[in-house]
Amino acid sequence: MDGFRLYSMDDGAQPPIEYHPSKAGDVYQVGTILKMDANAVTQADVDEAGDQLYFCAGELTGEADKLVPVYRIRRSQVYCAPWTVAATSIVPGDKVTLSADRRGLTATKAKGLAEVIRMDGKAIGDVAYVRF
Repeated sequence: MDGFRLYSMDDGAQPPIEYHPSKAGDVYQVGTILKMDANAVTQADVDEAGDQLYFCAGELTGEADKLVPVYRIRRSQVYCAPWTVAATSIVPGDKVTLSADRRGLTATKAKGLAEVIRMDGKAIGDVAYVRF
């Protein structure tokens, strides 16, 4: 698995695609977690910052003010993503941080923002299911 994927929604509704401006120099890949910063989407903080988060649904590189397709992340959604480190001490209910590339999960619980719902394993590359 490469990056985050929308796994399920509690209400069954398809989330609408929104389009927000890009930032110069940023690389946008499907499955990256983003936030809004100075009227443009950019990579989210790896830990809890209280920002509205977005799921990147398109590919774009480098140019400012191009429109990036995103889904607004809601509590009713469950996302799946790979562990980027072994998650031996993680159990469902723990909140963990994002990997440096914002396309996976770490086993760091301090200031975690992704709540683990379940896991298919705890090894690097195994999939975890989270809510934000």
